[in-house]
Amino acid sequence: LPSISEDDTITATLRLLRLLVRHGADMRGVFTENFGSMPVAPWLQIIPQLFSRVTHPSPFVQATVLTLLARIGEVAPHLVIYPAVVGADSAEGPPTDKPPPPSAAAAAAAA
Repeated sequence: LPSISEDDTITATLRLLRLLVRHGADMRGVFTENFGSMPVAPWLQIIPQLFSRVTHPSPFVQATVLTLLARIGEVAPHLVIYPAVVGADSAEGPPTDKPPPPSAAAAAAAA
């Protein structure tokens, strides 16, 4: 048996994610039956791509990705916590030292 390279593993894992994203609703039975028993190790290399699919419009895809991230978090919490915290910070916008600009009403009242 030839060994599988890391590149081949990443490519295969990304293809599975693409199948889930594009055809998850149509293939719900296959994913539901098999995703839970799939090892998490191949997914460790594509955690950023998993986080990018958390907001997918399909509730099934969202739930499947979140379940997978939770399983990853059980075996390697540091790989999930850091991207989650950074993502939450960036969703709030960049930090600023300046106070927010006054509203038009406040500016008119001051004049």
